[in-house]
Amino acid sequence: MTPVFKIFMDSQGAWQWQLRAADGQVMATCGQGFTDQQSCLKSVDFVRTVAPLAQADILDSPGTNEMDGGEFLGRQLT
Repeated sequence: MTPVFKIFMDSQGAWQWQLRAADGQVMATCGQGFTDQQSCLKSVDFVRTVAPLAQADILDSPGTNEMDGGEFLGRQLT
C-alpha cells in the first residue's frame, strides 16, 4: 500500500488534507483549513509538485514555531 492524501471536512466546516503512510500514520497535514474542496485539492497538487524538489534542512535547535510534534506550524501554501 502507498501513502495517500485523505481529504475531509473538519468540525468547523473547513476542508483539510492529511498525508498518511501505508500504516495510517499521519506524515503531513495542510496546516490550515480551506473554504472549498477545490482549493484543498489544489494544495494537494501543489505539494505533489514541489515535494520532489524539496531539500532536507536539518536544524540543530528548532525554534518553538518551527516544529511541534512533527508538524509545521503557521505555514501557508501560496
